[in-house]
Amino acid sequence: MMESPGRYRDKSPIRKDNGRPSSSTASPYRDRENSPRPAATTTQHTHYSKAKDMAADQFWDGVIDIPNCDWIYTMDELKRKTPSRTTVPFEEEIRRRSRGIAFIVKCCRELRLSRSIGFTASEYFHRFYMRKDISTYHFYEMAGASLFVACKAEECRRKLEDLVSVCAIVASKQKIVVDKTSKLYWHWKDRLIKYEEKLFEVLCFEVLVENPYKRCIEVLRLEHPEIGLLSNRNIALDGEGEGKGKGEGEEEEDPERAAWFAKNKQIFQAGSSFFEYTYRVPLSLLYPTATISAVGIVMGSFLNKQKLPNGFLEESLGCTADDAWLCYSSFCELLKPIVEIDPKVNQAFPTLSEADFLATANQQPV
Repeated sequence: MMESPGRYRDKSPIRKDNGRPSSSTASPYRDRENSPRPAATTTQHTHYSKAKDMAADQFWDGVIDIPNCDWIYTMDELKRKTPSRTTVPFEEEIRRRSRGIAFIVKCCRELRLSRSIGFTASEYFHRFYMRKDISTYHFYEMAGASLFVACKAEECRRKLEDLVSVCAIVASKQKIVVDKTSKLYWHWKDRLIKYEEKLFEVLCFEVLVENPYKRCIEVLRLEHPEIGLLSNRNIALDGEGEGKGKGEGEEEEDPERAAWFAKNKQIFQAGSSFFEYTYRVPLSLLYPTATISAVGIVMGSFLNKQKLPNGFLEESLGCTADDAWLCYSSFCELLKPIVEIDPKVNQAFPTLSEADFLATANQQPV
């Protein structure tokens, strides 16, 4: 049967030489001078070199320039626009957040974890409730999941069964035995695993956060403060190495600055204790880490009766004393709902006036 010519019949020219077009078919790009693609050298591809030289704004503006969330909000957004505002008032949310942070601190002590891990878990905890209702997700269970993720992020692993047992005991507020034979153990294990996934989802996997504890270690020229402080004679004041003497052309350190750094360990310890109270409220959602670190250093210096060196906050943290004072004022405002039910919190550290605060920061009030 003869095949009838159909509409899908291949009408392309007959190809020869392994599928290449025959020499009789003229190519519009046969002449290299008229070709739209320039000739490439043997050492470097032309299209790669041109792409490398082109400006960055010529490539996918909508894909590369994606706005990032810095997790910094205003006081009005914190008071009025969180998901919890439809179920509980602002003061009650602050109290529940504080109880969740206290839960994290107690678990850290039982598991012998550093303050840095506790501060990282607290940051996850506060960020989570900016997008989820605190009445829907219990603050104890969410605090345990935050601590679980913080241990992984800080590379300080603890066995899941140990974390489950500690969380169950601390939450029950009783001296009980929690093991794999108890229902309480499996309840907490299921909750931690379930809420770990939920925490990753809400945080968009942003688990690498900076906390003021680590920032103060760097700024105050400390190393392993929990193990011991290296003596000042072994720490180079210029930050370039250890055990280096003063070289030619190097200026001597200001005596006032050197005397202040001589008490850096005491200042750090006082500031770290103060940070535990700053994380009981969502202060890290209002101010960056550098500003909160500045408040802790000023408070530690005040408790040790020391004044900060002139220009220290601007040089080391990139913030002014006025910024630190605003941060401290916001902290005192957020702490009021907690002080109403627990007056001892306000007695843990002195309340500074603006004059005392700025004087300790070595800045005169305007």
